[in-house]
Amino acid sequence: MKFVRSILSLIGFYLLFWIAKSIYHSFLTGDSKIETITMIEWWIAGISAIIVIIINAAFIDERDETPFSPGTLVLVLTFLATFLPFSWGFIVLYNLGVAGSIVWSIYQKP
Repeated sequence: MKFVRSILSLIGFYLLFWIAKSIYHSFLTGDSKIETITMIEWWIAGISAIIVIIINAAFIDERDETPFSPGTLVLVLTFLATFLPFSWGFIVLYNLGVAGSIVWSIYQKP
């Protein structure tokens, strides 16, 4: 059951991220800088992941506490992404970290 929830949560994350990114791109103008666009896209991905983690914790698990550790991992990765130089290695690491934190939030408690 947790495997299915993990897959559905990852699909939900990518759908939420895609919708939020599409809304953001609809407001862009021609004079927007690429650095600003990528920085805001990092934050959109991080906030989308935290929303999915909170939904898993609050509405599906019915636990009393929320999983702060996976959400903290996403915040740290997003903060690093906005200030570190742009590289393909970090993009892969960021995506693995975000997906891993969503799965971690599901498998955190029995």
